[in-house]
Amino acid sequence: MTTPEESKPKLTFWQTLRSVLASMLGVQSRRRAQQDFERGNPLAFILVGILVGAGFVVGVWSVVQWVLQSYGL
Repeated sequence: MTTPEESKPKLTFWQTLRSVLASMLGVQSRRRAQQDFERGNPLAFILVGILVGAGFVVGVWSVVQWVLQSYGL
């Protein structure tokens, strides 16, 4: 017999990414977050969170560098 946790499909990479982005933007409901955490792998959330955070930092740094170069600073 399967347990209720085994019958729930695991999150795909894209679903994990969507969940991480929604939570970082603060637009994810508690109910949805709870569902995602029940189905997802904690390590996947951590890795995707680190990648998204690093991408954000690199993106902001790139924009700052571009603006500084545009003004000749």
